[in-house]
Amino acid sequence: MVLSDKVYKITSRILFVFVLGYLLLRIFNVETLHDEVATYIFYFYHGDFIGDAIQWDANNHLLNSFIGHLMYQFVGDNIPVLRLPNILAYVTFFFGTVQLTKNYHSNWLKLLSLIALNSIPFIIEYFGNMRGYGLSLGFFIWALVYIVKYCNSFSHKHLALTYLFLVLAVSANLTFVNTSLLIMAMAFIARLLQKENRPIKARVIEAAIHGLFVFSLLPFIYFGLKLKEKGALYYGSLDGLWDVTGMTLSKYTLFISGSCSFQSI
Repeated sequence: MVLSDKVYKITSRILFVFVLGYLLLRIFNVETLHDEVATYIFYFYHGDFIGDAIQWDANNHLLNSFIGHLMYQFVGDNIPVLRLPNILAYVTFFFGTVQLTKNYHSNWLKLLSLIALNSIPFIIEYFGNMRGYGLSLGFFIWALVYIVKYCNSFSHKHLALTYLFLVLAVSANLTFVNTSLLIMAMAFIARLLQKENRPIKARVIEAAIHGLFVFSLLPFIYFGLKLKEKGALYYGSLDGLWDVTGMTLSKYTLFISGSCSFQSI
C-alpha cells in the first residue's frame, strides 16, 4: 500500500505534537535528576563554569551552563523553565530528522525513519533535562543534514554549515569532539573521491573552512584535556551499568525500579 504525501505529512505532524507534548508534560512532572541538581547548583546558580572559581566536573556542558546561568538571573530556581532550552532543541532535532529523510523515495520509509529517530528510549528524555545533551543532539542532527548535502553538492556553504553545527554540538557536549573529527575526515574523503578539477581559489576557500573548524575545536579539546587532568571525566562507579545508570533512568523516566544487576564475566 502506497502512503500518500498528505497522510505522511499529517502523521509526521501528529508524531511531532505527541513527542513534544510528552516532553512538556515530563518537565513539569519528573523530579529533578541527580546530575541536574549538580548542574543547577554549580553552573546555573553559582556560575562556576568558567574562570578561576570553575567547578571541574563532567556535568559542565559549556553552552548549557552559559544559557542556564543567564536564564537563572531572570527565572530563578524555576526548574521547568530552566529545562526549556533543551525542549526547544527537540524542535530543531525533529525538523532535522525530517530534512535528513526527505529524499527517501518511499513515504513509508520516511515515516518509519521519523518514528525510529524520534522514539529512542532514554535518548528523547535528554530533551527534557537541563543538562545540555538535548542541545547537542538538536545541533548535531543538522550537521548530519548538511554533511549529506555537502557530499552531494560540494558547496562551501554546506561545508561551513556542517562545521558550524558541529561546533555548537561540541559546545553543548564535549563527547562530540571525536565524532566531529570523523565527519571532517568524511568530508576530506568525499572530496578526494571526486575527481573534478577545481580552481585554486575554491581549494583555498575550502582549506580555510577546514582550518577554521579545527581552530574552533581547539578550546573545547583543551577544556576536555583539563577535565581529564582534574580527574573529572568519570563514568560512574564499578557497581555495574544497571545499578549505576539503568536503574536510575528506569526509576525517573518509567517510574519502575528493578533490583537486578549484571555481573561482569
